[in-house]
Amino acid sequence: MRMSWKLGRVAGIDLFLHPTFLFLLAFVGLSQGSLGMIVLTSAAFGCVLLHELGHALMARRFGIQTADITLYPIGGVARLARLPRAPGAELLIALAGPAVNVAIALTLWAGLGALGWDPMSPGGRGWRADLVGWANILMVVNLLLA
Repeated sequence: MRMSWKLGRVAGIDLFLHPTFLFLLAFVGLSQGSLGMIVLTSAAFGCVLLHELGHALMARRFGIQTADITLYPIGGVARLARLPRAPGAELLIALAGPAVNVAIALTLWAGLGALGWDPMSPGGRGWRADLVGWANILMVVNLLLA
């Protein structure tokens, strides 16, 4: 991990960010000209991090440690210390990440519903409409990640 920056440690797992991730943020910022899109991109990668933590924490339930998790512009990688021996364990570890994304999407869907969001109505204006639109995009991103 010499070329990555340590973000911190969660549940005993070191979290890293590869410097090339900044190119993605710069590209989004320059092409969209919006701080909101940079925040949305960062939030999407926060969801990627949670996805990888889902894999790592499920692996831990089977006695498999995770060396670290690194975020790249194309996604994240959880480096497991070894592969699971049982096919059932491997399946559960593989499904844990997408299950996290489905949970995030369902939470966003419920939150949007509580705000009175109607997917068939036009957007509207103002910060609330922007927030609802970004939450909607993040919900779709999580479904795609799953």
